[in-house]
This record gives sequence, structure tokens and C-alpha cells, in this order.
Amino acid sequence: MNVFELRNPRALLLPDVQSILRAATSSVAFVAPGGFDSIAEDIYKFITHENYFTILGVEAGEFKTVAMGFYPTDKIFPYPTVTLFYSKGSRALLKATGQFLLDTLQQRGYTSAWAVNATGHSNAAWARLFGLPGKTSIKPLGSVMEIKVS
Repeated sequence: MNVFELRNPRALLLPDVQSILRAATSSVAFVAPGGFDSIAEDIYKFITHENYFTILGVEAGEFKTVAMGFYPTDKIFPYPTVTLFYSKGSRALLKATGQFLLDTLQQRGYTSAWAVNATGHSNAAWARLFGLPGKTSIKPLGSVMEIKVS
């Protein structure tokens, strides 16, 4: 099992990396309403720009977790924000990816972060993921809604 921050854009040429990113972005409908290929430039930015992050988890030689988000650049979103968290791996890899993400945020000097839960899973499931006894506290702030006007 291995978890790391992806910073090499050449990795996007690897079919296995493309596959896990495709699965992750497809797991949340609003992330890529135009399909995975429509967000290639954005994915590149999440890997190469210092204000964004992409974390991958590997288990049994396969990419199985993805966490993506951004660091604050203004006062509108003053905390690092996790915009996507996807896992098809074991519970241990899920926890290891969450722990790596929290460690990465702390290393950059942050003690708080936001997470967008757009998975359809309950907020309680997210709280279990990021809730580390004695290390974190979780407080749901709201929900994400789509409003369509016809």
C-alpha cells in the first residue's frame, strides 16, 4: 500500500492513472458533466499548480484512491477544500489516504479544511473517514445543491 501526491504531469499518459481519474471524476456527476475528456486541462492544473492537489493511493499494484482539492487563494474560500474523494480500495487504504491528506494539509500550515460531500454518501460516512480520535473534529457546515431553472 502506498499513498502519494501526484505532481508529475507525465503520469497522466499512463492508462492506469487515466483509469482511476476517470472513475473518480465519473463518481460525482457535477465534476465532469461534459465527460472526463472535457476536464483534461483542469486535471493537469490539479497536478501541476501549487494551489491544487491530487493524492493517489495504490494497493496490490493498482491505483484505487483519489483525493483532489485546492488551497485557499482568497478570503472567499479561506481553507483548503477537498472537492473529490474516491476509493475503490480497502478500508485500510481509504484511511491511509485520508491520513496522508490531513498530514499534507498540516505540513502546509493548515489546521482546518473543508470537504465537499457530493458522493451521495451521508455526512456521517465522511466524518468517519476524516474523524481521527484525538486528532480531528468534524462539523458539517451545509450541503451542495443543484438548482435548475427552465
